[in-house]
Amino acid sequence: MKVLLDTNIVIHRETSRIINEDVFQLFMWLDKLKYDKVLHPVTETEIYKHKGKDILKLFQGKLQAYVVLQNKAPLHTEVMEKIIPLDRTENDINDTLLINEVFCDRVDLLITEDKNIHKKPVCFLSQIKFLLLTHFSEEFFQKTLPLLIIKFYLLKRPSLVR
Repeated sequence: MKVLLDTNIVIHRETSRIINEDVFQLFMWLDKLKYDKVLHPVTETEIYKHKGKDILKLFQGKLQAYVVLQNKAPLHTEVMEKIIPLDRTENDINDTLLINEVFCDRVDLLITEDKNIHKKPVCFLSQIKFLLLTHFSEEFFQKTLPLLIIKFYLLKRPSLVR
């Protein structure tokens, strides 16, 4: 399974000070479940905009631990029609690029801490594919996530159901 991580999740994980302890539990479970932790090229760009040379050097090494999408998916028609007209800031546009990757099925799940993404008209996306970091807890990983993933794959690939 490929899990696309928003920039804020990567920064919480890789920064030298603890911002959100939930991210450590999230990464532990992603590793246990052997999920690929994927970054969008826009995430790398956002991180490299940081002005501190020491921080940039630190992140350059740490980003090598992630799978980076080599290119951006072409914008899906529905994303262009329903979301792009509402984008006002560079961050809005970057969020839309992440949503587009999920919508185009290049990744299985998007994990973010950005509550503004959830305000976008993404009702045409499966709720299973789009979750806030705050939804993750040990109980979630042990009980809920496996059921959601099974449900997602059965919905996505009905030929598997007999």
